[in-house]
Amino acid sequence: MEPIVSLAVSHGLNPRKLNEIQKIVEEYRNEIIEAWQRHFNKR
Repeated sequence: MEPIVSLAVSHGLNPRKLNEIQKIVEEYRNEIIEAWQRHFNKR
C-alpha cells in the first residue's frame, strides 16, 4: 500500500506557493517515505 499525498487544508498560502510545495514533495516522495518507514519501524 502506497500513501497518496493530498492537500487537506491551506492557511494563508497562495496557489503558486502550494504548487511549489507540491512539486518539492513529489520530487522527494521516495526519501520522505523511506524516512517515515525508518522512523516508525524503530519500535
